[in-house]
Amino acid sequence: MKSLILALTLYLTLPSTTWAGFTVVNDHIYVDTESGISTFTVEFNKTPDFFTLDFANRQANSFQYYIYGDESLGYPGNFSSIIRGGEIHASVDTLRIREATPSSGDEGSGGWGIVIAEVPWLLNNRTLSFSVNTSLLSSFLNEDGVFKYDLLTTEYGGSNSFIQGKYASISPTSPVPLPVPALLFITGLMTLWAKGLTWRSTSLPSVAGGCAKMRRNAG
Repeated sequence: MKSLILALTLYLTLPSTTWAGFTVVNDHIYVDTESGISTFTVEFNKTPDFFTLDFANRQANSFQYYIYGDESLGYPGNFSSIIRGGEIHASVDTLRIREATPSSGDEGSGGWGIVIAEVPWLLNNRTLSFSVNTSLLSSFLNEDGVFKYDLLTTEYGGSNSFIQGKYASISPTSPVPLPVPALLFITGLMTLWAKGLTWRSTSLPSVAGGCAKMRRNAG
């Protein structure tokens, strides 16, 4: 009985992070509209273990991005592509990206579609990063040229955190479209500049003619 009480006391007094599930601390997706590349960066609450498996071949830590497509369709057809962190134990150095539908039937696919790309990934302590051609992910981009996504993390198949309905961001290196007032201002300046050229081209002959007349009168 004393041993049970001691064990329970230790459990309750240990820091909560010891027992925390695998969750997302921060994530960013930057879309470079000029190069057509989307760069993903996600920070977890702890260094992930992608290679330890349980009896059902589920990874100790896993994540999955759901990239939206046509939202008028029902689940899972509303997704365009799925980024499968849960297959890293099998692909090892690459991260598999699958179509959402129809199911490929591949072992370990999680019921999702065929593999459309495999990209290298980099893990720096708790931060994972990788890059993908945006056109492979979705053709359903908003007016800013970015896509919508969900992000799930799991531990041995159990959900720990879920980010829903977030939009990627324009990369700081991408050209930023000018707002309408700025475009109107620039258009106005160009119009005035063009009118100035027209005025000079029509004025110069009359000035030259006047100088010639003055020379004749002087002679």
